[in-house]
This record gives sequence, C-alpha cells and structure tokens, in this order.
Amino acid sequence: MLFILDKYEEALEEYNKVLSMDPNDKDARKYKIEILMLMQNYEDVLEEYDKILANNPNDKEAHFSKAIILTKLKRFKEATEEYHQAIFIDLAGILAKIFSDVGLNIKKK
Repeated sequence: MLFILDKYEEALEEYNKVLSMDPNDKDARKYKIEILMLMQNYEDVLEEYDKILANNPNDKEAHFSKAIILTKLKRFKEATEEYHQAIFIDLAGILAKIFSDVGLNIKKK
C-alpha cells in the first residue's frame, strides 16, 4: 500500500524488514527493486541483482535486468558481459527446444 501511495522510503523499510527475516523472499526483493528504480537508485538496484545472482547465478532475467541498469549507467562493458551471461544461460534451453522441434518434424515424415 505504501508503494502505491508514493511513500517509497517507508515501503523500502518494510521490504527490508521482510528481507531481513527471509532474504530469499522473491516478491519482497522484486518490489524493493521496483521502488529503487522509481527512486532512480540504480547502484542499489545493482546490489539487489547481485544478491539474487549470488543465490542463483543462472537467473537469466536477473542478468538481463542488471545489464539494462548498467546500460543506463553507461557502463557498457559490464552491461555486455551481463547480456552475454543471459544469452549463454538461455542458449541451452533454446538449443533443446530447437532439437526437440527438429526431432518432432523428423518423426512426422
């Protein structure tokens, strides 16, 4: 509710309380990032993505989102590395889908 009322500092405090009890609460982390984005606290946003990636280094969405923030900050080399990570993580899934589809097409013939 505080988030909706533009009481960002108060909302951050609440999400920080939740995260202090459960650092893996994905919803609290997501909403905290959204608030930090609205406040344009991009360095803090990067820290939050680093926390996500520390627990799940294969989170392609976190890598991609982090790359977007790095691009906003004109840190292009780091952004490129994060984009590459996201693509690399997704590549296995894409290849599996392609080979699965190819296999289905071969079986139909």
